[in-house]
Amino acid sequence: MKYITLSLALLTFSGLDLKSQSFEFLDDSNNPIGSEYLFVDNGSNLSLTKVHVRNSASSAKAFKLTAHHLENPTNVDLQICFAGGCFVIAGNTDSTAPYTPGPSQSVDGAQIFDDLKIGPFSGAWNMNDSATWHILMFDEADSTDFTEVVLKWKAGEGSTQTSLEFVQSSQSLRVFPNPSTDQLVFEGFPQDAVIELFDLEGKLVLQESMQTIIEVDFLPRGTYISRVRSREAVLFEDKIILK
Repeated sequence: MKYITLSLALLTFSGLDLKSQSFEFLDDSNNPIGSEYLFVDNGSNLSLTKVHVRNSASSAKAFKLTAHHLENPTNVDLQICFAGGCFVIAGNTDSTAPYTPGPSQSVDGAQIFDDLKIGPFSGAWNMNDSATWHILMFDEADSTDFTEVVLKWKAGEGSTQTSLEFVQSSQSLRVFPNPSTDQLVFEGFPQDAVIELFDLEGKLVLQESMQTIIEVDFLPRGTYISRVRSREAVLFEDKIILK
């Protein structure tokens, strides 16, 4: 199987809480995989992909996962196996509804959990078919301690370039301040866009038509996923901290 680390990175906005992350995604050779990762192989082997999880803290911590469907071939499901079970997310899952599979998985301090399987589970793949999912991992006891990765699977040995439906690398799209206390400012988005906020359990807590300033003072303090969509394409997705 061919593993390619992509050079694109998720944006770090000014004011973002730089608290150190306890968990880190690794490949199956225990190398850091960064913020985006591409698996290239024939369709039947894509279901065998694995990632490892490093707990850099000195004590044991338990992680949970949230999966966001961005792109998927027809009738292809995503399967996540950990914590003693496997959890299947249907390939026709609404891309606007994050899914949180299963219970938590404990990892001892300064140790690596090497049995996290994430990959396409069913359905027939054609050459150059691809799937893209955003995976967020967070400490079960502290939702502000989290890390994330965009995983992409591609059938065949073709191009390694990505065509994600969201534009994380565009400096013209901004959501700030982050962290925030009462308002979020959305800059550079089209007028037909829709703003959504999800909590880390995947519940939609806010949905608004595009406007420059959104009031968020009524929401409980914590970590959220901010998503901006236009004509079903995801233009922006990032974590937002409310303090």
